[in-house]
Amino acid sequence: VAALTAIQRTTALSPTLKWPNDILIAGKKMSGILIETAVRDGGVLYAVLGFGINVNFDPSRTPEIAGLGTSLSEEMRKQVSREALLEAILEELSTLYERLKAWAAVRHRWEASLETLGSHVRVQWGDRVEEGLAEAVDPDGNLLLRRSDGTVVTMSGGDVASPG
Repeated sequence: VAALTAIQRTTALSPTLKWPNDILIAGKKMSGILIETAVRDGGVLYAVLGFGINVNFDPSRTPEIAGLGTSLSEEMRKQVSREALLEAILEELSTLYERLKAWAAVRHRWEASLETLGSHVRVQWGDRVEEGLAEAVDPDGNLLLRRSDGTVVTMSGGDVASPG
């Protein structure tokens, strides 16, 4: 949400989110978050989070992502100040960090930006694969996926794609 809002503030673009954490512009990925965790005895020992944003990147120079990925400069048709974007992200992170105790407000902004909801998707999480309608997210941010048989499965993570 912080990166999404910062991009909106600094570029006037209208990005959306693909559950749980990719930022898209016109259906093309331009940002993502990676989280590495260590788990022991059913509990999380730690999590390391990082994110990347394609700022001044020419996706046509990387054939494997041409047509799938984009960048701020590609969409704006001009170079974008990394410093201005970073400043906006840090300001948004600071604001949202203060509001984390009121997760519902942040969750509402995140959920309202999810283009995944209402779409038929395929979610792969390790060896597990589920397909269905991305119906909603629960209060913890898990994706609620309605299978073709009507049952709902809760997905806590995974890679989301159109069913192939």
